Amino acid sequence: LEALDAKLAPPRVSAAGAAAALELATVDRSGEVPEAVFEALERAIGERAVCEVEYQTLAEARPRRRRFDPLRLFQRAEAWYLAAHCHENEEVRIFRLDRITAVEPTGGRFVPPENFDLTAFLADTWTISKGGGRFDVELRFAAALRPLFEHSRHHETEQKEFAADGSCRYRVRVGQLEEIARWIVGFGSAATVIAPEALRTAVRSLAAGTLEANSAAPEPPPKGRGARRPGAGRTRGTRR
Repeated sequence: LEALDAKLAPPRVSAAGAAAALELATVDRSGEVPEAVFEALERAIGERAVCEVEYQTLAEARPRRRRFDPLRLFQRAEAWYLAAHCHENEEVRIFRLDRITAVEPTGGRFVPPENFDLTAFLADTWTISKGGGRFDVELRFAAALRPLFEHSRHHETEQKEFAADGSCRYRVRVGQLEEIARWIVGFGSAATVIAPEALRTAVRSLAAGTLEANSAAPEPPPKGRGARRPGAGRTRGTRR
């Protein structure tokens, strides 16, 4: 349960002016984010400096240059993120810091959005991904997980009810279902989706895919050219 408790720790946020609903994070840089990137973005936020960055997405083979107005740095789900107004999309987007390889101020200055509230902006996300929907999720967790839900908070909109048998009825509102579906699957049979049906379908699909991928014994890795044979490995000129 300790491992699960760590996994379910409430989100931490480091952001000037962010609402108290998100706990302020201590700066604990694991080395995944280059120090120069972190410091450049902190400075740009303070100076309201427009930046160009090299940003690597999972869908693209190479980093791409993006121009944005950096607004807030924050930490969530053990990763650092940047909320910034993207010039390409003309809206506030979320960027992972470990995918930013370079930061260059353009020399321009920006006026931040009036009354930008990071907590409100992230309110309809489960972890970080925003969606255009509005889903009222209802789950039931087995009694064995009660300690994890009784003493911790996982989302700003959550509501919890504990039954006499120790199980937890958990309600939350999110903007999309993909992230929370992956979270639910991690609990295995200890979690049951009550609503909505679309979430039940997503969880079943993820669980079925995991089961299929692990049903058969894994194939041995292919032997590459030049693989060592028993007794092989002597180099040229080695005495016999």
